[in-house]
Amino acid sequence: MRRRLLTLLALLLGLAALVPAAAGAHASLKAAAPQNGAVLDAAPERVVFRFSESVEGSFGALRVVDERGRRVDDGEVTRPDGRRDALAVGLRPGTPKGAFAATYRVVSADGHPVAGGVTFVVGRDVTAAPPDVRELTEAQAAPAGIGTALSGARAVRYVGIGGAVGVLTLLFAVWAPLRRRGAVDAPADDAFSRGTTRVLRAVALLGAVGAAAALVLQTANAGGTGIGDALRPGPIGDVLGTRTGAWFAISLVALLALAGLAGRLARATDRLRAPLPVVALALLVLLVLAPAVGGHAASSSPAWALVPIQTIHVAAMGAWVGGLLGLVLVLPRATRALPPGRPRMALLSAVLLRFSPIALVSVAALTVAGTGLALLHLTTLYDLTDTAYGRAILVKVVLLVVIIGIAVIQRELLLPRLKRLAAGEEPDAPPAATGRHVRLALRSELALLLAVLVATGALAGYAPPKSLSNGPVSVTRDVGRIQLQLTVGPARRGPNAMHLYAIGPDGQPLRSAEDLKVRAVPPGRAGGSDVPVDVPFVISGPGHWTAASVPLGTAGGWTVEVTLRTSAFNQVEAKLPVRVR
Repeated sequence: MRRRLLTLLALLLGLAALVPAAAGAHASLKAAAPQNGAVLDAAPERVVFRFSESVEGSFGALRVVDERGRRVDDGEVTRPDGRRDALAVGLRPGTPKGAFAATYRVVSADGHPVAGGVTFVVGRDVTAAPPDVRELTEAQAAPAGIGTALSGARAVRYVGIGGAVGVLTLLFAVWAPLRRRGAVDAPADDAFSRGTTRVLRAVALLGAVGAAAALVLQTANAGGTGIGDALRPGPIGDVLGTRTGAWFAISLVALLALAGLAGRLARATDRLRAPLPVVALALLVLLVLAPAVGGHAASSSPAWALVPIQTIHVAAMGAWVGGLLGLVLVLPRATRALPPGRPRMALLSAVLLRFSPIALVSVAALTVAGTGLALLHLTTLYDLTDTAYGRAILVKVVLLVVIIGIAVIQRELLLPRLKRLAAGEEPDAPPAATGRHVRLALRSELALLLAVLVATGALAGYAPPKSLSNGPVSVTRDVGRIQLQLTVGPARRGPNAMHLYAIGPDGQPLRSAEDLKVRAVPPGRAGGSDVPVDVPFVISGPGHWTAASVPLGTAGGWTVEVTLRTSAFNQVEAKLPVRVR
């Protein structure tokens, strides 16, 4: 048995070591060949997309279609010059003149799919319009509900991880010391062991189901497919080759291992240095690492700070949530095995008094780690209300404030009363009422903390605002029947290159533009310029203008004001927000 446990642990650690290294988060397109709106004399041999970070492109193929929607690519995706941040697909020999759209659907280092494309024309006398890139990428997106289901599966996995961490924390840090001191009678100990076995096995299996579902849903979300296609070995294997997919698999195996060891662990607390508890501890370490190394933390900057902070955050949340789960579902079994009155009060008081410091440390760790994560993931306080990621953080904060209030009431009012009842210092106080109040407080904390885990699952599905600001900034606005696309790079203080595209209602570059005026308005913060900058755009192609060096000297939210005359009587106006770092 010992050899099998060590072999399992070695395999898990080996798999973790083979997981792909982290990169930046949320890829953005940096360049394409041919460029968007290009008019070529002959069909290129291939279409190349270069991104701001390493991407995986084996799930959603790069595609090139003609004006009739027929594919003209050879279906073979390659990496030009072996670059991890570039993908290419060849065109079939003899591709004729025409209008084409090349689209991509790739997966960022944080597991999020990114889609887009470019259009180009082969032949100077071609009048056909290229297909609409927006319609093509929307058609390649995952079916409705896949993203929501993925957030739900992540939340279920969080519940499993938190439950396993907390139940074992309660077992080893609270119950085991009481058992060794002889403060636990045999009937209560036996009932606690049976209850711990059932709860630990249940939460571990629940988390394993969540991890398995997340792996399948991640495959569907990344490839833009349904569940049936995602279950095929090829796509699943592709996802397992990514960091996000591999850590879903690691957490799945670790949770299944804990479910299998639940019965033995519940009775092994008198030998904490034996191999079984050591293996359990190693499995818990893998589980608390999984959300950080397989999610935003490892794929954002600075990863060296985010990964340990996120790991502490998950461990603290797990110790609190799972500990409360054990107190609500397991401890009543143990107290009911004792005679009513002071014996039950004494056991309840002893357990809660030992768990209270653990909860207090968990709250402190959650507060510090959560603040650190917010500071590192957000770019400004406005992100808390302007982004889905920030709003999910606000929901968590509100829930945690309420939970902490309940915990303070329990620690300062209910626990001292419970301790006095157990010592017989309040003979006239009704112990049953105090017990009900304690149970109500514990259940309220647990319910609200489970809601926090649901919010955390949703949070993992959103890209942090700072990751969205890595590399060039792209803004798209529909103004009437015209779509304006602005790209600013590197979106840092100093000289920046700007590209502006105007796409007509037929999805092709606008050819009727007569006059363009662009002005960049700075945020006007202290220490920076508050003078608007006139942007000297020059024509680079149909519906495409470039400005090589635009001085954006102030960090913050700039507004790029665009006025584009499309005919003698019509013009479009838009204000495009650009955040400069």
